[in-house]
Amino acid sequence: MNVKPLGNWVLLKLLIDEVSEGGIVLPKTAKPTLLKCKVLDVGEGETVISNEGIQKMPIRVKIDDIVILRKPENGLVTIDKDHILLMDSDIVAIVYPKENKKLETDPDILKYYEKYNNLKEGKVINGKDY
Repeated sequence: MNVKPLGNWVLLKLLIDEVSEGGIVLPKTAKPTLLKCKVLDVGEGETVISNEGIQKMPIRVKIDDIVILRKPENGLVTIDKDHILLMDSDIVAIVYPKENKKLETDPDILKYYEKYNNLKEGKVINGKDY
């Protein structure tokens, strides 16, 4: 499959469990509201324009992450029965292995999101009113 997501879109492979953690066999017709997926590819990020210039807002997930997403209200972009495309904002969590006691977050990404949110709210940044 030769599909490359653009912008803030993410290519995912659906991970559908046929047996629950409690050992219950799930029917094929069961449609969960949250889906578990593996990230296959990510776009380059959303373009944000401000007085400081054009910047890319990075995608929060990386290739091979296992993520949980909510089904978007407008539906999924289906590539085939196991592969979907959707915007990174529809991803609600990253699943970490149980041995990871402390989850670390990239401080540069946190600063960028804080700056982006301030721009959207019209707050003052570095003495400039946006």
